[in-house]
Amino acid sequence: MQSNTRIYLAAGLAITFAIGGSSAMAGGIRLASNLSAPGPVRLDGGGTHVFFGQAIQSPCTGDLESLPADGGAKTQVAANAVLFESGYCRGISKMVFSGPSVVYGYGGYNDYNLDIASSPCGASCTHLLTGLTGGTFLGVYNKNAYYSSNFSDIDTIPLTGGHLNTLASGYFVRSTMLDSITQKGWISGLYFVDYNSNSVFDLFLKTKQVTAIISSAPDEGLILTDSQRVYWWDGSQIIASKKTVNCLFPCSTLYSGRVTSIALDESELDNQKGSAFFGDDTSLWRLPKAGGAQIIYKGKSVQVLQTDGAAVYFIDHGTLKILPTNATISTPPLILASSVAAAYSTLDDGFYWADDADGSAGSGKLTYIVQQVSQLDSLQYSTTDLAGKLYTCSCKAAAFAMLARSVLISHGLDVAASGVKVDSFFSGVESQDPCTDGVGADWAGNGTWMNPVHDDVQLSDNIPIGNTDIASLLKSGPVFLGRKGTKNSNLHWVLATNVATIVHGSEKLSGIAAYDPLTGSKVLLQGGAGSYRIKLILDPTTNLWCTFSECALVNDINNAALKFGAIGGGFTSNDLSFLQAFTPSYYQTALVKT
Repeated sequence: MQSNTRIYLAAGLAITFAIGGSSAMAGGIRLASNLSAPGPVRLDGGGTHVFFGQAIQSPCTGDLESLPADGGAKTQVAANAVLFESGYCRGISKMVFSGPSVVYGYGGYNDYNLDIASSPCGASCTHLLTGLTGGTFLGVYNKNAYYSSNFSDIDTIPLTGGHLNTLASGYFVRSTMLDSITQKGWISGLYFVDYNSNSVFDLFLKTKQVTAIISSAPDEGLILTDSQRVYWWDGSQIIASKKTVNCLFPCSTLYSGRVTSIALDESELDNQKGSAFFGDDTSLWRLPKAGGAQIIYKGKSVQVLQTDGAAVYFIDHGTLKILPTNATISTPPLILASSVAAAYSTLDDGFYWADDADGSAGSGKLTYIVQQVSQLDSLQYSTTDLAGKLYTCSCKAAAFAMLARSVLISHGLDVAASGVKVDSFFSGVESQDPCTDGVGADWAGNGTWMNPVHDDVQLSDNIPIGNTDIASLLKSGPVFLGRKGTKNSNLHWVLATNVATIVHGSEKLSGIAAYDPLTGSKVLLQGGAGSYRIKLILDPTTNLWCTFSECALVNDINNAALKFGAIGGGFTSNDLSFLQAFTPSYYQTALVKT
């Protein structure tokens, strides 16, 4: 499951971030907390910032805020982004990015506003519409905002303001998909469900013509689209229709049965590729677009959130989990976080979610799960010449970079602005080889770059493991486990975070969960004091735990490496043998100050 995707979830009072996602690394690193009903949560067009709304019920207040995608200080983009309507404080219902601007709507059917902001504007943001009744914001296409009104009309207004234009009348618009994909000579449009007729229509954006796609369905339902078909579900069935054909009900029924939540793989636009994933209360199903639904997970209370084509994200009884899209019923899911009551989520090169377990003011959080640092990843070094060297013994510096980024985020500081890279922690000057002193890294920085959270972490000396109980040490914070050595000889460190139990086949294996900078993945160490060995590695291409033999791939007769060796940009058979023989003999505790 080559899912470098970040998923951002909104549902409560906090925003959180994690270095990885698995049963070994549940939770996440908090991006923001003390929020009030955060959501929806969206990444801007450049993927650099996360935007989210807030709404406090008493007194009725709320705003639109943003923060760097990798963590940092919050910025208020717009104030007063709520309306008290029908006895409830209603915040942002939808936001869409158009170039540098964010367009967002808030309120309810009796009072609704549509605003636009190109930069932080406080209480002086531009109103495109105010006092709208019987409608909502539908989306943006070709520099125009589309919206419904009067329980009857579909309208548009330029993002620069000006003349309103009614495109169609006689439709009470409910579920919608604004689809602007050009495919085989035709332009998609606004697909919507009409509440009055329980029919699905297409408003072609080019011709302004409304065409019935699915006529007189038994219930209202919701819709999704790919480049060629419309998918409609009403809680009891999933059906599909070509976008250009009116299929008088019944149409092509892909599945009949209870459906409570659904996500469509938009990475495969061809209507015969990819799958939809849906929940039926207790099970997670994969439904290929060609038909043939299969149960891939059984639980207690399944809510499907997102799929990125490689993985499907879902909540089961308050636990956020992930499965590869090719999973079977026997594939164990990875646990990303517990005690989750997600309301909103979004995907990038990671998974962001907003969570609000009880809905009270100040109890929400925003969480972010990403992949950790690989010492073989050239993008983790600051300059081209360093990127070309890919130091063979920069593992301790890479582990320091992971810890520093986590601390920066937990303190609400901007990771990107801090300049944290692997070579930031090379001993001595920036150009010095990190292997020469047998340690390879300096927490204070490389002499040119100074660690901004140096004083926020109390590091011990490198202490011989002896009979030390590492599991007990992990109760107070992360622990570096390593083996000192000289250049190209025996030097290696991992960042241990917690004790974990991993389901591997029919076994449940307990051990020390750690981030390994050499593989760029997570590992499970087993054994006692002085005899810890790596037992399992998390294969990031499938998000499944594997032994060395299960992970191995013979690329050619002279190069047996890991199946996912290309992820790090140069993992070799020598590295594989090195990790198999790795036994940490030293530890270093890291007490993070709060």
